[in-house]
Amino acid sequence: MRIVLIGAPGSGKGTQAKLLEERFDYAHINMGEILRNSQSHKIHGDRIKRLIYTGNLLPDDIVEDLLRDAVDGTKNDKIVFDGFPRNESQLRVLKRIATPDLLISLYTPTPEKLYERLITRNRPDDTEEIHRNRISTFYAETTQMIRHIVQAGMNIRTLAADNEIEIIHTEIRKLIGERHND
Repeated sequence: MRIVLIGAPGSGKGTQAKLLEERFDYAHINMGEILRNSQSHKIHGDRIKRLIYTGNLLPDDIVEDLLRDAVDGTKNDKIVFDGFPRNESQLRVLKRIATPDLLISLYTPTPEKLYERLITRNRPDDTEEIHRNRISTFYAETTQMIRHIVQAGMNIRTLAADNEIEIIHTEIRKLIGERHND
């Protein structure tokens, strides 16, 4: 099963993806991490670094190359995509590489809740300006992509991201049919 976790920065995508990886052996493809680790890429490194540190999305050709490498590098049929796609163009890229079986939108009702979560992270590309830009980009581009997904009849479900981590995880497990024996 290929699952996509969609949500604004700070919505808990990474947390839920890690739980799926740890508890159910999903391959966790975290596009943000892939991009941060690709800043030394021979061909695209400087461009990737510049775009990451401004909070902007990368061009599809770069993203497609990096995503294809990540998907090809996993031998697992169970994949969770964390933070990708973020717009309709990236959705087309994902469909070319690994069509998702289920998309889960982690909905957070207010940007303030997202900011609260984001300030607790400790990454070099986490500044207030970058947070605001990423959240703004999410609302401008990703919500439009979600509308497209709904209109296209793709398998998408929405969960409240302002619940407790384990409550959200239980809801995701129900959606994907996984049972966890604690």
